[in-house]
Amino acid sequence: LEDIRLTDELSDLLPPENYYRVAEDVAAGLEETKLLDLAVESKRLEKRMALGEALPQIGVGVTYGYNNVIDKGSMNGLVFGMVQIPLSDWGKTARKMQRLDAQMQKAENDRLYLQRQLVLQIHKLWLDLTASWEKLQVSEENADMAETLMTRMHDQYSAGMVAVSDLLQAQTQFAQAESDLLDSRIEYRTALQAYLDRTE
Repeated sequence: LEDIRLTDELSDLLPPENYYRVAEDVAAGLEETKLLDLAVESKRLEKRMALGEALPQIGVGVTYGYNNVIDKGSMNGLVFGMVQIPLSDWGKTARKMQRLDAQMQKAENDRLYLQRQLVLQIHKLWLDLTASWEKLQVSEENADMAETLMTRMHDQYSAGMVAVSDLLQAQTQFAQAESDLLDSRIEYRTALQAYLDRTE
């Protein structure tokens, strides 16, 4: 246990503005977005491949040879071409193209929907972070007021102006305010870590 050292101080927390990043830019750089882009591109390539199968195909070939029959040698050459037009599968290909168009459109819609979900998630993390910062500020003010009240009560008790029960109540309020402040700092640090995990 002697080797464990905490390098993060809960009292040295910076405001959320120091960590802000534009949600749309963050979402565009996430791995999930890149995977969605790849899914759309794969559907686009699948459609292009299907279209390529339906297009006419042209083949050209050349052959060349040498014959030696009864000491009479001759050189022979041949050039040939072939055109293949897939007429019989036009209906099947048209249906396949419609299906691939629908799949490509669905992939693009899924990408758009999920990108918006990522942006909303980042916005929510930002709102959670700013709300926890506001709560932390209120907790700090409450702790300062409780400390001031406890100091005043202690002075008044020493002067014999208040009863011990009033002093004990002020000390209890101060202890509660300090506990709430610690909880608020932990809550802010947790919200900050969640935001940083998603945006960095």
